[in-house]
Amino acid sequence: MSNPMRQHKALTHFLIKRFADKHRVVVADRQGENECLEDAGRRRGGPFVSNDYYTIRDLPDPYAIEHALQKTEDWGTEAIRHVIDKHNIADLEEYKLHLSVFFAFLFVRGDAVRRILVEQMRQAAFLTSEISKGCTSSAFVETNVVYDPCNVLWNTPNPNRASRLPMAKVAQHITTSNGDLDIEVTHHEKLHLSIMRDVIEELVPLFQNRDWSVLEFPENALIIGDEPICLLGLDRRPGIEPLGLTANQIVVPVDPRHAFLLSFPRRGHLIKNVTKKNWQAIAGIINTNLAYGCQEIVVWNPTMDNPLKGRKVPLSSRAVYIVDDIVVTHVRPTKIIPT
Repeated sequence: MSNPMRQHKALTHFLIKRFADKHRVVVADRQGENECLEDAGRRRGGPFVSNDYYTIRDLPDPYAIEHALQKTEDWGTEAIRHVIDKHNIADLEEYKLHLSVFFAFLFVRGDAVRRILVEQMRQAAFLTSEISKGCTSSAFVETNVVYDPCNVLWNTPNPNRASRLPMAKVAQHITTSNGDLDIEVTHHEKLHLSIMRDVIEELVPLFQNRDWSVLEFPENALIIGDEPICLLGLDRRPGIEPLGLTANQIVVPVDPRHAFLLSFPRRGHLIKNVTKKNWQAIAGIINTNLAYGCQEIVVWNPTMDNPLKGRKVPLSSRAVYIVDDIVVTHVRPTKIIPT
């Protein structure tokens, strides 16, 4: 029998079920195409499950990260049920901390941050490596690279953070025929999960220290995806500007009719409130920008028409690149401009 602790969700089981109708959800790619119906309660296989995604075998408890995630999910579940389901929006302030921790984990737990961390480490290795020019094409050199993960999350380097992180082992390979250096980053899960553990306390204020409100829609209108935190700047079109957790607004849909809106005070805001006249336009802005940040899938309630139909979700450019010997990172990079 399969160990349930190995069945890790790209989306939390709790959130998936909130977007279901009769236990089913529509799953599509980030363009809103290739739709299929899935069982929202499915715990093995399918688009929601990745075995051992949070498992570190050489820890005394290989499932320690999963246990920590479950605790934050319990906090988020309790808060959402109290504030949204029981209509206690006046109590939102009381639950901001628990929701902020839950949202911070949602932000860092998925493939977007993992892929960025791996690529940032690879690019950092290019800049810091000193390898003998005499290496053959089959030579491998193991090295340790220390870097600053805070730059990944909100482009604010913290030199003190790097020394506190375990160094990741990197395999380096020189292709001597053309002088290129090919670097493979190993132990992706250790790299990712160490960041989750070490920087989550620094992420929480970027959610908590905002003005919070609840957006309520008159009909089912919102989607969710494998990256459920929607970042908004001042342009309604996704990919016009690079964004991180210092974005003007954050939107977190928690069911097809409700989303938390987190806004920095004294900044321009794309979304202010939902009315009978603007709710479809507001839902379109949220859905398109949320889908832009997703890696593989988006999810919506089967009673809805395709919410991305007729909406362009552009491809994003590289999240990590080098400029003047500096590794530059954007969690939500700009879109690719067709040439």
